Amino acid sequence: RDTELSRRQRVMSDSGGDGQVSLSRVLGELKAAKAEIVKLQRELAKFAKQHKQGQDAIRCLVTQRASEIETAVGPPTPAAGVDQSGQMTMTPIGRLASCFVRLNGTPRNGGVCPHARATLTLTCPDSIAAVDGLAEFSHVWLVFGFHQNKKVGSAKPKVAPPKLGGARVGVFSTRAPYRPNAVGLSLARLDKLDGATLNLSGLDIVDGTPVYDLKPYIPSFDAPNESAVVQYPQWLRSVQAPEKLLRVVVTPEAKDAVHALAHHLVAFSSADEALMCLTEMLASDPRSVYRKTKCEGADYPLTVDALHVNCTFDDDAGIVTVYKVQLLAVTDYAQAPININHLGSIKGPT
Repeated sequence: RDTELSRRQRVMSDSGGDGQVSLSRVLGELKAAKAEIVKLQRELAKFAKQHKQGQDAIRCLVTQRASEIETAVGPPTPAAGVDQSGQMTMTPIGRLASCFVRLNGTPRNGGVCPHARATLTLTCPDSIAAVDGLAEFSHVWLVFGFHQNKKVGSAKPKVAPPKLGGARVGVFSTRAPYRPNAVGLSLARLDKLDGATLNLSGLDIVDGTPVYDLKPYIPSFDAPNESAVVQYPQWLRSVQAPEKLLRVVVTPEAKDAVHALAHHLVAFSSADEALMCLTEMLASDPRSVYRKTKCEGADYPLTVDALHVNCTFDDDAGIVTVYKVQLLAVTDYAQAPININHLGSIKGPT
């Protein structure tokens, strides 16, 4: 019995000794791990500091390089929009290819010349997406620039509309081109939408005109309410009166010339269509007040599509006579020659 007791005491004593050794070893390992963690934390803090310093150095280099580029090439062109001061920068969304190659003869109202033809191919970004749904409208508003004004800053506070016979009214009472901002607004019929190209008719805009915006014509938005009283000056009431239209006479020689040159036409599909447009142009008397009063009876030259036309006006009889038609490219005209190929393909609707 004594022997067994002694054996058990020795076992317990040995076990207690090993437990003390194991605990000391664990505490030592924990202390070493803690020191390692502290070391790693210091190294991470050092790395983070170095990383931030690297980022700051990169930002400085980028800013410096951007400044050097701006100094070399100038500041970037501002995007279209209105700044805080109200200033606006606009970029054309396309240029019109019109049957009216020069200003002479171009009607002042597209409604009097429904056979006029033009195309507008959009060049703005994502133009196909931008015209999605436009084909469902029959008419569009064109916001354009009067790019053929004689000089920049040629605004006039008062102008003389042809229908007033020389009398002057404020420019904001008219559609005259010489405005503080040379921007025009015109309504045209949308005959067809082909991708980003609009086929238009019944308009009054000259070839090459920059277009800045398109808006669909919506009768309920753009026309006054039926109950509204629409008021406008007396001198405008005869603008489209049939009895005020001139009688257009095309001599047999001139008519034959149009038919002979029909294969040169790019805006019209036939000589008869070109003659119809020419008749509409002249019937509404496109002459300026100066032409009417100072050049009575003189030859009046104009262009339509690829044709150079000569005519005379008899104001007493209310007749305009077309007596000569030539190909535009071979005419001796006061202005510089025009490349008629710029018109592109602007055939009427099929």
